[in-house]
Amino acid sequence: MTISGRAPTSARTVLTNDGDVVFHLGYTGLPQGAFTIEAPLLTSFVPGHRQYLLVRDEMKHLLLRHFLTPDESAVTVENSPD
Repeated sequence: MTISGRAPTSARTVLTNDGDVVFHLGYTGLPQGAFTIEAPLLTSFVPGHRQYLLVRDEMKHLLLRHFLTPDESAVTVENSPD
């Protein structure tokens, strides 16, 4: 996974018992504006493969739910204060 936009101040990865990969990104201050999440490895997968992407904030509120595919391996998230 690659993320373009403001770089996190901390990052860690967790592999769950279900085989999910969870990325925890920490920021100092609220990272407002748009950032793009991309899975470049997906472009080498066979057509029809999908990877489910959920983006949540620190309170576990859902910011984005999206399927990444070999043809659409990037998505932009708009983070704005409520």
